[in-house]
Amino acid sequence: MSVVFPIKISGKVVYQTYGDPVGLTMDVTNKGVNSVNASVLPFTLLRADSYKLGFDDLIAFIKKGGNNPYYPPYVQDADQSQVKVDVKALSYENVWVISYKYPMYGGQPSIYLTSGIRVKTDKQLDNGPGTEKRDYYMVISDYKVANNIY
Repeated sequence: MSVVFPIKISGKVVYQTYGDPVGLTMDVTNKGVNSVNASVLPFTLLRADSYKLGFDDLIAFIKKGGNNPYYPPYVQDADQSQVKVDVKALSYENVWVISYKYPMYGGQPSIYLTSGIRVKTDKQLDNGPGTEKRDYYMVISDYKVANNIY
């Protein structure tokens, strides 16, 4: 089992754009702690200009599934490209979003920390046998640079 102790900045948790929290991760077995991994936020506190995500852009982006679209559990004998699932947003919270923007021709990514929202939905993720189902959340930055829009 993995346990994550998330990083908080000004009382808000930091998340990756795909939905997982950033922080101290401990892998625990029935014999004790197996490994520990601490995330480091290597920021130089430079300001980057980016367009804010407008309300219409936000709604369109959420309808597309945001940075981490929901995929229904595998349905045997069904054409997955034809399966459409409605996802209902239940609530949201203000969070920090860490994202990486990779240069067009390779190299080190630029790392951004932006404000954003984490949307709780009515769906659960099922990663197959031997794993617990967990609630499905969307994490969306307030800025276009940190969202997979382009």
